[in-house]
Amino acid sequence: MAVPRSRNDRSTTREAGCPSEILRYMTFCTITSKRVRPMNTPNCLKAVPALLRGVAVAVMIGPMAASASAASGGKVVFGELFTPASGWAVETIDAYVLSRAGCLEGLTRMDYDATIKPALAESWEQVSPTEWEFQLREGVTFNDGTALTPQVVSDQLNRLLNVATPPPGFSPSVIESVEPAGERTVRIVTKAPDVFVPNRLANPNTGILSPAAFAGDRINPVGHCTGPFEIVREIPRQGLELKRNENYWGARCSWPKERCATSPTGKCVP
Repeated sequence: MAVPRSRNDRSTTREAGCPSEILRYMTFCTITSKRVRPMNTPNCLKAVPALLRGVAVAVMIGPMAASASAASGGKVVFGELFTPASGWAVETIDAYVLSRAGCLEGLTRMDYDATIKPALAESWEQVSPTEWEFQLREGVTFNDGTALTPQVVSDQLNRLLNVATPPPGFSPSVIESVEPAGERTVRIVTKAPDVFVPNRLANPNTGILSPAAFAGDRINPVGHCTGPFEIVREIPRQGLELKRNENYWGARCSWPKERCATSPTGKCVP
């Protein structure tokens, strides 16, 4: 169920992490056995205004990268302008890095046309003006084998509500409570009627990690995600090495390896 959105509702767009605002800052490259080949803007898009071109390239780039990578037998590398600086705290911009690397997922996701799509939740319903119920996908597991359950989701979202600086889109000023409400159901209660709860859960800050990720002094996303890619290792101040998640609940990705390279300058690096 997609929630209707106002074209002028800019605050909601920012809270939900609109792809048109994020993906246009990303630089993708395809690694072949011989060289790094940047993906340039197709000629058909050069006449399109810059903002719209960013959205169009974002839509096209997935199939382009998959095709080139499959043909070369290599891996996909993309430059990430944001450098993780908060120990992978999900309430910070670090969550966006994990999300764009393809390992962190939330209950919903925002598509390229700004519609809300199912992710870890396969459906949802507003059961009262202030209550929403989300049905989790059956059989989803984290990389470490832990099952995705309503208790896991509730614990993590409640943790998010209690951090020193919750994300604006999912904070105690908006959310009253999160609790399990059945074998596969999570109930979210808001302080006032709110039709944008599915949008709020598309924000990478509400992404769900395995409980084991929070066992140490520092959040550890390695081996604790659900996305199409699994983190192999973190390279401090350089990025992440990832491999395809062979147990992913969704469609299997075309390329087996990926690198998220921290690149504040915007240059692709091998």
